[in-house]
Amino acid sequence: MLPMIRVRLRVADAWEGLQVAEPGRTHGYRRLVCREALEWQGRVLIVGVHHFQERGRGRMHDHRWPLAVWPFAIGSEDRGAPLYEMPWESWRDESLVARGSMKVRHGDAWAIEQHREVRHAVWSLREHGSINVTDVTQPSARENRLEVVRLGQETAEQMRLQLLPWVNADAAARSGRTPQTSDP
Repeated sequence: MLPMIRVRLRVADAWEGLQVAEPGRTHGYRRLVCREALEWQGRVLIVGVHHFQERGRGRMHDHRWPLAVWPFAIGSEDRGAPLYEMPWESWRDESLVARGSMKVRHGDAWAIEQHREVRHAVWSLREHGSINVTDVTQPSARENRLEVVRLGQETAEQMRLQLLPWVNADAAARSGRTPQTSDP
């Protein structure tokens, strides 16, 4: 699926830009959302590319739908260094079952299938991005909790061009090239 997303990222008008923040907080991130849902194996998927520009701590939360995340490094810093810390909790019948924390690095894909029972937070340690694939086949489990502001098309395009080389960085590295905006 990642190659399909990389190809779609080359189409400027396929994406909408959003500024996202938790209510009452200034820390947030920018999100590019593919305007067209993908259909795959009987599922309806929404693809977003998130850009966390600064360090900050998000609140513990659940998700409205199941999701999968592929985090990626932005910049020339060590790709093996943690991008963010992710505390998590697992709940069943309103009782805490397990709790932990993990450091997420470039390429450490993760997913939350039981999106109402698992809660997590993103504590950004450095600038990073992620490709998020959300399965919206079923109705939302709850209302949106985030404050969302639509970015202008020019700002969204600048963001797409800024993120494109880093989404393509692994493909470029395998070929021995330096990531460029025009990489496939």
